[in-house]
Amino acid sequence: MAPTEILARQHYENLSEPAAAAGLSIALLTSGTSIPDRHELVPRVLTGEIDLVIGTHALLSSTLRFPRLRLAVIDEQHRFGVVQRARLADTDLLPHVLVMSATPIPRSLAMTVFGDLDVSVIREKPPGRLTTETQWLIDADAAYGLLKQKLETGDRAFVVCPLVDESASVASAAAVPVFKELSRTRLRGFRLGLVHGRMTEMEKHAALTSFAAGETQVLVASSIVEVGVDVPEAGVMLVDGAERFGLSQLHQLRGRVGRSSRRGLCLLLTGADIGPKAEHRMRALVTGDDGFKIAEEDLAIRGPGDILGTRQHGLPALRWASLARDIELVEEARAAAKKLLERDPDLSAHPKAARLLAYRWGKLLELGNIG
Repeated sequence: MAPTEILARQHYENLSEPAAAAGLSIALLTSGTSIPDRHELVPRVLTGEIDLVIGTHALLSSTLRFPRLRLAVIDEQHRFGVVQRARLADTDLLPHVLVMSATPIPRSLAMTVFGDLDVSVIREKPPGRLTTETQWLIDADAAYGLLKQKLETGDRAFVVCPLVDESASVASAAAVPVFKELSRTRLRGFRLGLVHGRMTEMEKHAALTSFAAGETQVLVASSIVEVGVDVPEAGVMLVDGAERFGLSQLHQLRGRVGRSSRRGLCLLLTGADIGPKAEHRMRALVTGDDGFKIAEEDLAIRGPGDILGTRQHGLPALRWASLARDIELVEEARAAAKKLLERDPDLSAHPKAARLLAYRWGKLLELGNIG
C-alpha cells in the first residue's frame, strides 16, 4: 500500500517483470481504477487468484478482503493514519507486516512507536550519490535566476508550491498561477509542465511521463511530487513558499533531485518575515543533510503526538521526559520495562504498576480489568 497513485503505479511497473518471471499474478488497485476493472479485479482477490496486489487507500475498501494475506507492506507509512495501517493487516492469519519510510524515524520515537517491531535502518546514500546543495532565499528573482542557469546547462527542474490555486485566506504561491506566470515571464522559452492533485490520474501520469522523457524541462507541481517521482535527470528543486512546508516534508522534496552522479540544488524561497519556527526549519535544511538529525529536529518542533493513540502531532502525555531530548532516559526505561515484563508478564507481582497502567492506558491497550 502506497499513499499516492504515482508511487503505487511506480511500484507496479517495477515489480511486474520480476513477478511474471516468478510466475506470480500481480494487479494494481487505486481510486483511478475504472469501475469495470474494479468489478473484475475484486472477485479475483477474494478467491486468492491474485498473488500480489499493489494499491493506494483503495486497498482499505470495505468490499475488499485478502483471505490468504501473508505479507502486508506499507510504503511511506508516515503518510497513513494509525487506524489505516492497522486495517490493512486486520486478518485472522496475522500476516507479516513491513512498514517503510524514506523519512527517518528518530531513534527515541522508534523505540516507543515501534517497540514491538524489528527496526532496520539504511543510513548510506546510494553509490555515487552526492549531497544536494541547499540554499534559502527571500529574493524570487535571484532564486529563479539560479534555476534558469541550471536549465541552460541541461538540468531539469521542479518548482513546488504549497497551494494548487490562489486562496483568499492564505497568501502563498500556488501551482496553477505560478505555472502561467513562469511560462509568460521568467522561464519564457523553456518547456514547462504542470501537475497537481486535482488533475485526473491520466493527466498526472501524462505530465510526469513527459517530464521524465525530457519533453518538458520544468515541472510546476503541488506537493504531490513529494514521493514516488524518480527522474535522475532532475537536478533542481525550487520550493516556492517553503515556509508552508514541514521540515521532513522539505527534506523529502529535496530528495527528488540529485538522484544521479551530478550534484543537485535545492532552493528554498520564502517571504522575508516568516517567523522563528519557519526560520528554524530553513536553517536546519541549509546546514544539514542528515535525514536522521532532521527528523529529530522535526520531532522537537512539532511533537510526536500520542505514541499509543491516533493523534499524530503535538505534545505527548509524558510528565517528566521528552522523546526528542531524553533519548538515554527513554532507552533505560524501555529496557527496564522489557526486563520486568519478562519476569512478570501479567504484573501480578507489581499490582500498583498494573493499576496505574490500566488507569493511564487501559482503553488504548485494551487491558480490561488488569490489576
